[in-house]
Amino acid sequence: MKQEVFGNIFYRRKIVLARLEGIQKALSEGGNLFLNKLKKVLTNEYNQILAQVEVYSESGFGIFGISTKNNISHTSGTSIILIMNLQTVLPSIGL
Repeated sequence: MKQEVFGNIFYRRKIVLARLEGIQKALSEGGNLFLNKLKKVLTNEYNQILAQVEVYSESGFGIFGISTKNNISHTSGTSIILIMNLQTVLPSIGL
């Protein structure tokens, strides 16, 4: 059921991050109005995906539909990993 609601948010997150990194690389070689607009759109999409990941992790079910509500450290760990991932990735692509 979660797959139907969220789709594959982790795959989408990976694709959007790769596109943002590519845009940042292209922008470092020279300005481009289209790429600047696309970067803004993809950044908004990435923020929406992060919100979905947070809802997904707080919903109490793991990847295989097994309840993780009693495992507080699992959801906390997931959030910490996401924050750490953002802190390292976003500055490297200029966000």
